[in-house]
Amino acid sequence: MPSFRINGESISLEVASDTPLLWALRDHLKLNGTKFGCGGGHCGACTVYYWTTRQHVAVSYRYLQLKDDLLQLSKVWGSRRKFLIGSGLLGGGLVLGFSLRDPGPVPRTREAAFQHNAWLQITKDNKVIFQMAKAEMRRSVHMGMTTIIAEKLDYDPSRIIVELAGVHPDFVVGMGQLTGASMSTAASWGHLREAGAMAREMLITIAANRWWIDNSQCISDDRVIMNQGNKERLSYDELVDDARHLSDNVGYSLKDGVDYRWLGKPAPCNDSYVKSIGKAEFEMDVDLPNMKVAVVVRPSQFGASVQSWNADVVSELPGVVRAFEIHSGVTIAADSYWEAHKTANSMEVQWQDSPLTGLDPDKIRKEHEKALRDDEAHLVVEEGDVKSSFAEVIQLIEAEYAAPFLAHTIMESQSVVAHEDPM
Repeated sequence: MPSFRINGESISLEVASDTPLLWALRDHLKLNGTKFGCGGGHCGACTVYYWTTRQHVAVSYRYLQLKDDLLQLSKVWGSRRKFLIGSGLLGGGLVLGFSLRDPGPVPRTREAAFQHNAWLQITKDNKVIFQMAKAEMRRSVHMGMTTIIAEKLDYDPSRIIVELAGVHPDFVVGMGQLTGASMSTAASWGHLREAGAMAREMLITIAANRWWIDNSQCISDDRVIMNQGNKERLSYDELVDDARHLSDNVGYSLKDGVDYRWLGKPAPCNDSYVKSIGKAEFEMDVDLPNMKVAVVVRPSQFGASVQSWNADVVSELPGVVRAFEIHSGVTIAADSYWEAHKTANSMEVQWQDSPLTGLDPDKIRKEHEKALRDDEAHLVVEEGDVKSSFAEVIQLIEAEYAAPFLAHTIMESQSVVAHEDPM
């Protein structure tokens, strides 16, 4: 039984002898600050500090053999992430942007908040919540999209609480509620600008009505509406109750670029700190009662199917709950990720060939080279006299450039949490 000290506490664990420290920490000690990334110790997500030396613990067990040594790890602070799907707390919140088309509530609506559209909520305790309907894929949309809506709302973006949006038709922009093609900011720009601007104008309208003045005599200034005549101020949270009952049929204007306070200005990303200290929670950190973890064994060739596999042996391995075929491979469901992963690596699967069997980067490159030299290539556009121009050159420089055939995908493991609602 391995024993060691972690975060100042003596720990003894009953785990299989080949369990990497990463999964002992995550699955058994529930210390999820250390993440699983590439699985090979290259990306740094699984780094811990062993005294003063950084160590990667995704693929190595040896650190569990050390007794009475100290490992300093980032703990995940705060409450566990709750898995919610298609439902939320019902209440009169202020969620802003466009009128809700679906009779169902927007997920995670705060009670007694001001909610005009699906993205934005303002609560009575002076919190602004932005529900971001795009995934962060290293393009800083977490910061960028927050700043867009904050600029129009006239609210410091660093103070805005950002949450990933639940599933709802009102989050659909363009082709759907999805992330891809590097279009998150461009596709959401107009919607978020209008959401923030309309919310701000509704708050100004409420304040102007209280002071018996015209909207034009009010200005917003980072979380407050000010009466330009007597300099009286009302904070956004003081206007929430009245704003909830105000019609959204109000005119609003968008700021000119020269008046931007936050957009286009240098600022630290609003999610960098929590990620760097292990406080940010991801779907792999979700831990539900009786939850099982599944991995899929897939063929190396796209389109191949399962011919046979050692189902009898696999089903009897430690920790395996169930193993079964799907259209693209074999799924292993187990009590923990490491047990599922270890079983998947030990499987014996025979694959049926696919139309792409035998295709590799070298073959693709040769086919491209042949196509470039083919006299029967399809002509798309022809401009000028290319042959005459080449004939007149003094010196002809020739070179070939090729890009490797790489998968356009993320390095981290893609994962999802599913919870079956018995109702």
